[in-house]
Amino acid sequence: MRKVLCKILCVLMLAGLSISASASKEDLTEYRYIPVDAFEDALLYDLKPLAATYIEAGRMYGVDPVFLAAKDAEESGWGRYQAAPNNLGGWTGSDGYMSFDSPESYIYYSASKIAELYLDEEGRYHCGTSLSDVNEYYNGRDVWEEHIADIMDQINYRIDERAAQRRFGSLQPFQLRVCVCLCFQLCMRLRVCGRRPRRVQYQKLL
Repeated sequence: MRKVLCKILCVLMLAGLSISASASKEDLTEYRYIPVDAFEDALLYDLKPLAATYIEAGRMYGVDPVFLAAKDAEESGWGRYQAAPNNLGGWTGSDGYMSFDSPESYIYYSASKIAELYLDEEGRYHCGTSLSDVNEYYNGRDVWEEHIADIMDQINYRIDERAAQRRFGSLQPFQLRVCVCLCFQLCMRLRVCGRRPRRVQYQKLL
């Protein structure tokens, strides 16, 4: 019984400490549930209030919301610099930089175009669904891809950090590792204490 409880305890601890499924740079069509408040905490500056819109636009058009936010963070300095009104990503039209009625309307437009032109198999610039594939025609520079990947990692880290805080309050990563070590030691003690003494067989001397 102690052995079973020990295994259950370890599984629960590891599940609590496990990092949630991070957005994949290998498939930008993957969608995962992200709590709005966690995503808002993961974004910086003027993109923070737009967290819910990124999530909804990503869900609607099948684009990773972390990628959408990371792209705009790179293009606009986290929303602080815009080439035209509410144009966070530098989208252009026949008359130059496009203007949008609101940042929200821009995000929906951007998500729809990324899905239509780059991620859809019938899209004009479709090379695949990875970040590298999208970069082939979207920007073409390795440094852009590296920056987007780095920003995505930053956002994912902050999302996962918030998730860990939800599970364990204010514990920091070092403190969480200590908890795992203590859990392991406790399990080992339970196993040792739970052992029954071996029965020693004595032969009667005739």
